[in-house]
Amino acid sequence: MITRADRKVMVLLGGLTFVLCVVPGAAAVWMAQQVAARDARIAVLAPELERLRALERVFDDERTVLMDQLVLVEQERDRARADLAHERTRLADLEREVVETMVPREILSAADFPVERAMARGGETLEAFALRERTTVPVLTALNPWLKTGSTLSAYQTLWVPRTPRK
Repeated sequence: MITRADRKVMVLLGGLTFVLCVVPGAAAVWMAQQVAARDARIAVLAPELERLRALERVFDDERTVLMDQLVLVEQERDRARADLAHERTRLADLEREVVETMVPREILSAADFPVERAMARGGETLEAFALRERTTVPVLTALNPWLKTGSTLSAYQTLWVPRTPRK
């Protein structure tokens, strides 16, 4: 005969068997299903991953090309800046030289004539030149008989002008 204690032991053993056999089995089945679902998701996403990796390689190659081009453009920009600075300096020197050459200079000779040479600016009229040198057109044509009234002077053309008294 089975006693109450034996029944408890049998129920306990049955429960223990259930816990030790059925639960792990169910857990194993559930885990296998989860792993299979994960593998299926991985299989679905694997081509997308490869596509993205290929795009990443393409973008890395494009980035390398663009960085190389950027270096070349920056070098060209630096050369252009240096050239511009050089040209600005050269232009300032030329402008200073032009201004210095436009100043009338006395002719130093044994004979002391009351005239000196002055240089015209390009495109300047005889009237504008006379006004700048504080003289008149008739005086200029008298000192420079080859000039025609109303003519335009060329750059650096030298003309005789009356000497201004020095103070």
